[in-house]
Amino acid sequence: MSEQSSSLKFYLILFIFFLGCLTLFINSNNKTAYGLQPYGIAALAEHGKFYIDTPAFPNVKDYQSYTWDAFPYKDHVYLAKPPAQFIFAAIPYLLLNKLGINYRNNNDIIYGLVSLLTSGLMTSLMTVLIFKITFKITRKIKYSLLISFLSAFGTLLLPYSGIVHHDIFGTFFLIAAFYFLFFKAQVNKKLNGFAVPLSGFSAGFSAFCSYNTPPIVLVLVLYIILKKNLKDIIIFAISLCMGFSVTLLFNYFIFDDFFNFPYAIFLKHANILNQLSLESYLPTIPERIKAYIFSPITGILYYSPIYILSYIGIFLLPQKYSIEKLILSLPLPILFITPIALTPGSAYGWCQYGSRYLIETIPFTMIGLSSFYINKKNHVIENLKKNWFLYEVIIVTGIISIVVCSVGSLGTIYCGFTQNAFLSYLPRIISGDLPKYFFIPSGIILILLSILLFKYEYPLKFKKIFP
Repeated sequence: MSEQSSSLKFYLILFIFFLGCLTLFINSNNKTAYGLQPYGIAALAEHGKFYIDTPAFPNVKDYQSYTWDAFPYKDHVYLAKPPAQFIFAAIPYLLLNKLGINYRNNNDIIYGLVSLLTSGLMTSLMTVLIFKITFKITRKIKYSLLISFLSAFGTLLLPYSGIVHHDIFGTFFLIAAFYFLFFKAQVNKKLNGFAVPLSGFSAGFSAFCSYNTPPIVLVLVLYIILKKNLKDIIIFAISLCMGFSVTLLFNYFIFDDFFNFPYAIFLKHANILNQLSLESYLPTIPERIKAYIFSPITGILYYSPIYILSYIGIFLLPQKYSIEKLILSLPLPILFITPIALTPGSAYGWCQYGSRYLIETIPFTMIGLSSFYINKKNHVIENLKKNWFLYEVIIVTGIISIVVCSVGSLGTIYCGFTQNAFLSYLPRIISGDLPKYFFIPSGIILILLSILLFKYEYPLKFKKIFP
């Protein structure tokens, strides 16, 4: 068996395993909380329209959310979400609808399947990419498996992968863009044929998926510039424009102007657009940093504590990754200096479980965890191992993160701004007030399938994966 064939099989098995684990957490609570999404998905799949007042939903014009995620435009009602969210979800929905399964007769089943085949699939692929990147750094399968596992289940990727969510979509295309550039720079410099154009297009296309991605796209632009290859820079720029043009063309054909973004129309309709100014935004940055990092109500320190360790690890990567150290460290702070990415009215943002606005930074940050598992001597890491029980701290922090994020699967829409959502959900769990988890059998089947495939393909465990 060739090395390439063996590794591809391993990546497929890994993907099936993570997809199976994520399937376990799909539940009825999130389906109810995201009640507007089925309108957009079904309208596109069944009627080929992006507005939701179709014959399937005749009363939607009376929907009270004209000032909450929906807005009128030319006698129709549109959703203030990135269009890719509905396009990607409409693909599996269209196929299922052909089989007679739709939101009207099998609501629970179809919501779970569409979530699994969009956000669940993308999160699983992201996790495989994180494994490949960190394996290049650590050269140890078991450590890269640990990092990828903590990325999928010890961060906010877990609760938000159980729903059709635009931030998951955007994050996938961002980390894919980084993956192609990283592998060209650090693994195979001869990947000129596809790595750079795919990276550029993926980065540009991410804006079609999420409105939070442009700041991190700028980080990727900096990455390609710092590599100082003029040909690559030109190819990346062209493909980046091609990817972003998808968004502009959508705006033009649906909303009559290249720069008529749905969310901007919504902000204008809801009279929020006038709040978007640097004068009002800049003074709130300290409050936002507290809200998204340190606040016990929404801070990522409480919802994904492994994230903080990973971010520290970025700065301990070896010198050969000096450019990557800079690039991996930038997504977090750059989201605090743009009024586009965060809600203008409140430092805490909209209803959410944890710091949702930091989801796009998670795969980048979690790569930093690999620095703690490199064999090369590092005095800082050696001191941490000796005096601070580094590995034990990582495991304990990881377990806490997994527990907190698993509880988050109960519902990512949490509007209580006076109490930590995790602590609020605990009494419900203790009392048995749980949602319905329809896909646990399917998840178990996928997990068992991945284990059986691994046992069959690699009877000597890891020795045959990367010979």
